[in-house]
Amino acid sequence: FEDGGSGTASVSLLDVGAYPVTVSADIPNYEPIVDKVVSTYTVNNGIITVSVTNESATYPYTGALTVTASVGGDYTVKVGTYSADIVIGPGGGSYLLVIPTMDAGVYDISVNGTVENYEPVDTGKIGTYTVHQGFIKEFDLVANATTITYGDTVSLTSNVEVYEGGTASGTVTYYLDGVAVEGNVLSGLDVGTYTVVAKYSGDPNIGDDETDPVTITVVKATPVVSLSADKEEIVYGDSVALTGSVVPSDAGAVTYWVNGSEVNSNVLSGLGAGTYTVVAKVAGSANYNAAESAPVTITVLKVTPVVSLSADKEEIVYGDSVTLT
Repeated sequence: FEDGGSGTASVSLLDVGAYPVTVSADIPNYEPIVDKVVSTYTVNNGIITVSVTNESATYPYTGALTVTASVGGDYTVKVGTYSADIVIGPGGGSYLLVIPTMDAGVYDISVNGTVENYEPVDTGKIGTYTVHQGFIKEFDLVANATTITYGDTVSLTSNVEVYEGGTASGTVTYYLDGVAVEGNVLSGLDVGTYTVVAKYSGDPNIGDDETDPVTITVVKATPVVSLSADKEEIVYGDSVALTGSVVPSDAGAVTYWVNGSEVNSNVLSGLGAGTYTVVAKVAGSANYNAAESAPVTITVLKVTPVVSLSADKEEIVYGDSVTLT
């Protein structure tokens, strides 16, 4: 310095701490100055800036997020309960952290770390990591029969397949024409056409889904009609009692037909001599076809009358008469 004043001195990078500032000088006409402490030079902790990308993933896939720090060092990254230790190289930079499969949800991200000469890093919540619900890979509905006869049942099965690494924990419910059914067996269906689907729901990690529809067709059943007669051969003047039945019993009422004409009783009487064909019939309904029994042949034989004769006199004199009865 000339005639006093001030100047600037460069100081190399020092660790955190307090350092004495000393001055030495040898100036003509003045007493020498040797290592005189004139002040204190303090180096404070540096500040590290940290940031993360707010990334997302879809269950059950892994995801990733990028952690950026202004200073290199060892850091701990927490995503929900998942924790990972990472190292960012000297001079600071970024680190791509792969996140393993996590359940669907939104998770807080925080970063912690301690680097010499810098304030400790404790970001608290610095971002969020979102795992979206996944999708079913394959969801099929199978019926053991798609065309059945009235009175039969249909068994339903379904297959839920998720993508590798995932687990299905939801519930499959079957719907018949839009209405949920109990269990997986369809019974008591009237004749007609029905649409069946399976729906998947209640899984926190996999979204709701439903299968393609399956069409179930119910056709009319044909009942079995039986007929018997208490006698299949009678003499003119006798009667015949008929017994008819139908299985299933709800298929309808049994009627009796003689030579193609319906009779209003199950007892046949007044039949002339000859041969008759008798059947029992069921007329059919919304769920049953019309049906009839195998024919029963009834034979009516001629009756042989008993002829009696008497005379009022069995002996007479010539000229008298006889009355015959």
